[in-house]
Amino acid sequence: MMKIEEIQKLLQTIDSLSLVRVEIETDGLRLVTDKSEGIAPVQVRQAASVSEKPQITEKREETAEPVVEVVKETEGEFIVSPIIGTFYAAPSPDADSFVAVGDKVKKEQTVCIVEAMKLMNEVAAEEECEILECLVENGQPVEYGQPLFRVKKV
Repeated sequence: MMKIEEIQKLLQTIDSLSLVRVEIETDGLRLVTDKSEGIAPVQVRQAASVSEKPQITEKREETAEPVVEVVKETEGEFIVSPIIGTFYAAPSPDADSFVAVGDKVKKEQTVCIVEAMKLMNEVAAEEECEILECLVENGQPVEYGQPLFRVKKV
């Protein structure tokens, strides 16, 4: 696995290029950087394991120095995004969320919507579970396979 110093040097090299989005996967490590909104979020994670993934994120403004924050992701089972799109916790802006932390969810029960190209795709639980944590905010863009909820099987 790459050392923090190697990752920082790679990020500086990427930052010096005029690329909007970069994805790199090597040795079980996945790096994604996207500068399309003026802030460059960078995610680095082990590609193979779901149970414990170190995650390094960098957010910078054009005039600020890069800041690297190391976050240890929580272990557990996850409901993940089946597609790239925008996460919505409720069927409409004025409606209640499909689920909340602590809710017990039945198999095939809708837990959220991921909108892609104006199509609303319902995301359902694959088995009975309890919602332990929502990992994304309403209206946030999500990637394919990105954990949306941390759950516990019941």
